[in-house]
Order: sequence, then structure tokens, then C-alpha cells
Amino acid sequence: MGPAPHSTWEYEAAREVEREVHAAILAKDQPGVRDSHIERAVALGRRFAEAAPETADAHYWLAVSLGLETEYSGPFAKLTTGKACYESTARALELDPGHAGAHELLGRIHAGVMRLPWLVRKLGASLGMNDALGEASWESAEAHLERAAELDTRAIAPRLELGKLLVELDRPGDATAWWNRALEIEPANELDRAMLAEADSLLRASPN
Repeated sequence: MGPAPHSTWEYEAAREVEREVHAAILAKDQPGVRDSHIERAVALGRRFAEAAPETADAHYWLAVSLGLETEYSGPFAKLTTGKACYESTARALELDPGHAGAHELLGRIHAGVMRLPWLVRKLGASLGMNDALGEASWESAEAHLERAAELDTRAIAPRLELGKLLVELDRPGDATAWWNRALEIEPANELDRAMLAEADSLLRASPN
């Protein structure tokens, strides 16, 4: 995540969305509970972005909530919510080029685009997603995740995601290095602990 919002109400608005996002991720195996948290996160994110249109964090948290909605959508539904997620992420980076969370999210988006079937990507181009589709590559995904890790030395998520990405790119040695770096970070909350447990599990299963 990037720098804290300037005002108290912006800070509280960001925390409201964050709580719903964390709850949704932790309830990933309980679809009903998860989807309720995602719905609330999206509604809160939209309200935050509408009330603070010049605040990078507002667009970032809207993008995060839309990203979760996209993750649990079907392949074609991913295009509409995915486009909105990309646009909010791009706006956050326009307002704050050094926003660590937005770089992480853009890295995830680019990796997600690269995983889409060819037909879905072609349809996405017809729906006006050429910016996201055209910029996406495995290299850009890696670069944005690395930038997020560089900007936020205490962030576990980009290090965990980098490891997963590098396994896909057949670079298991680099992947284990990022997971080891993640395990050096002290967890700040329950989601951090869950991500560290995942990194540890992936590390133990890795041939390296």
C-alpha cells in the first residue's frame, strides 16, 4: 500500500475497505461469506473514490475490491470488472507514481491478462481494453511486482506473488529467493500470517 491518506476520514475510509478485503480473502473457501465481503468492499471503494477523486489511495482501494470481484468472476465477466479494476489502478498511479500497492495490483493485472485464453483477450480488445492488453507481458508483471516490493520493504504480498509468477516462468530459484525474503518480514495482521504460511508451504514444496 502507498502512503497513508492525508485526512482522518480518508484514513478511516481506506481502513473500512481494507477490513472487507481482508475478510473476503480469508474467507476464500466460504463463497457466500466471501462474496458478501467483496460486495461491501466494492460499495465502500466506490464511495471512497467518488468522495476523494484526487486521492490515489481511494482509487487503489476501489481497484483492489474490483480485483477481488474479478478474480471470482467467469472468464467473460472478468473483462468488464477487469477493465474497471485496471482503470482505477491506472488512475491511482497517475496520482501517485510511487504507490506501492498500485504497482503490485498492476503487476497482478498484467499477469492475469497473460493467463487469459486467446479468445477472451480478443474479446477484451473489442471492449476497449487495448491499453491493459497491449501493455501486459510477463516482463511487465514482474517489473511492477518488483517495484512494489522495492517501494514497500514490509509488504509480504508482492514477494509472495513474485515467487508464484517466477515459478510459472520456470525460474524456481528466483521464486524461492522471493519467498525467503517474504518470510523475513514480521506479520502485521491475520492476512499477513496467512500469506507467510502460504510462502512457507510453497518453499517447502519447491525443489530448490
